[in-house]
Amino acid sequence: MENIQFGRCGPVGGKLSRESTRDILFMSGGTALFLIAFSVARRAFLAGESALAIPAAGAAVLFLGLAAWPIVRIARRSDDWALAQAATLAFFFVFNLNEKFPRGSPWAFAAVLLPLVPAGVLVWSYIRMFRRADEMQRRIVYEALGVAFVTTLSVTITGAFLQSAGLPKLGWVWIAGVLVVSLTIGLALAHRRYR
Repeated sequence: MENIQFGRCGPVGGKLSRESTRDILFMSGGTALFLIAFSVARRAFLAGESALAIPAAGAAVLFLGLAAWPIVRIARRSDDWALAQAATLAFFFVFNLNEKFPRGSPWAFAAVLLPLVPAGVLVWSYIRMFRRADEMQRRIVYEALGVAFVTTLSVTITGAFLQSAGLPKLGWVWIAGVLVVSLTIGLALAHRRYR
């Protein structure tokens, strides 16, 4: 079985290859152009200028494809670490896109679901890395996942009780943040234990 670096289990995923770095920069540029074209199309639709809105929406779709193509190239090379980095970056680019639309509109629902695509790619890349990991790395990750599960469950239940007592509600995204932070701490502790 191939020895894949996974998080704090060894040297972190390593450096990105020159080709992967170029692909991530190309994806970032395509995403930036998508966001600009998307913003122009949205403003034109709201102003009722269909002569500008339709070409801008077409350009937004074209630039979204341009942003997705480097991710496909990285996935074909099986460069899972670069794929995880690109998916994380893409997730943060499209995270709050739904706020640009009126609440309850079909476009708002589509924009809310758009970040699930890079999130799915991120999960897929981690699963591929995990499948290639050796037994020690898997054991470290299992222990880290246990720490993350217990910590996230405890924080979520405590937060629910505190909200019922009158504290303001937190968004669901904070649960994911607690999970990521506790997983990182769990990886560090498990890696230290098996040094």
